[in-house]
Amino acid sequence: MNEQEWYLFDLQGYLVVENVLTAAQLDALNAELDRQIAVVNDPDRTWFRWDGLLP
Repeated sequence: MNEQEWYLFDLQGYLVVENVLTAAQLDALNAELDRQIAVVNDPDRTWFRWDGLLP
């Protein structure tokens, strides 16, 4: 990375790398994200959480 890229990464915490994925790859990723969001937002789904602490 050049100096400007290091600066932006330090400032923002991420880099934008253009044209890394094809349009087909982006479509597949977006479809999977949509599927996961639908699962999480399903009102009939029962969620269980365990934080490792016992009473």
